[in-house]
Amino acid sequence: MKTYLYLFLTFGLIVSFTDLFSQSGGEAGAFLKNGFGIKETTLRGAVTASVSGPASVFWNPANLKPGKQSELMFAYVKPFGNFSGISTFQAGFFSTVWDQPFGLGIVSMNVDGIEEVNSFSGPTGTQFSSRQTAVLLGTSYPVTKKLNLGATVKWIHIGLAGENASGIGADFGLNWAFSEQLTFGINLRDLLGARLALGSKTDIVPFKMQTGFAWKTLDILELSTDVVLRPGQKTLVLNGLSVDLWNSALFAYSGFDAINGTGSLGFSVRWYDFSLESGYLIQKHLGNSFSFGGSIRF
Repeated sequence: MKTYLYLFLTFGLIVSFTDLFSQSGGEAGAFLKNGFGIKETTLRGAVTASVSGPASVFWNPANLKPGKQSELMFAYVKPFGNFSGISTFQAGFFSTVWDQPFGLGIVSMNVDGIEEVNSFSGPTGTQFSSRQTAVLLGTSYPVTKKLNLGATVKWIHIGLAGENASGIGADFGLNWAFSEQLTFGINLRDLLGARLALGSKTDIVPFKMQTGFAWKTLDILELSTDVVLRPGQKTLVLNGLSVDLWNSALFAYSGFDAINGTGSLGFSVRWYDFSLESGYLIQKHLGNSFSFGGSIRF
């Protein structure tokens, strides 16, 4: 009973803390809204409590836990329709060095065919491109057998029409395992937001607090729900479902954003230490997209 009381008090503190902020900040680092990792984005990001491996460096560094194997992953994301000029490449690495877990993540988005528009005369006929990159490095510390704390330092770079801006930010995470079936996570993303000065404009990557639960049941099913609190913006409620379809070799993933009414579906095939994944996402801010990738453990 005390455990659940602490849980509800924690949620109350989160909401109260977020309400202290009244301004949302700029849209710097918006390309990171797409998330990191195919499984994790297909679950609509409802993974703060359950994420593992390289993707933890993005979603919750507290989930970076010592392991006997290292893991290397990659992903390619391609939107459709009016956003076909955008492509995103992701790569991640996880390893344990002297009993200390480390995660590394790289996200690179390229945008081609951006049309220059004069505020008085309209389109000039000139096109340019943009490249946005983030490099993340994270680790964690076990406070108790059930409680982990973690931190990620990130470097963000934006190149747009010959101008460049770079900044450094940081995330802080917590993972609390109530049992083998039920876990709880918090990620204070961009608590230290990167400051990016592009031309005459300076933006700070806005703070977001994401918290959620993951519940494993029937040995083949995992349900997850996350709440994303963003100062000055509407709260998001994300739901994820992961199903082991066949003998830990074939998995299906699905996610739903209850506020924006968007969903996703993906599959994963595993063979020994190899994995191939694909996902289809419906996203309002960057249109529908298809992702493909894989990982290897060694």
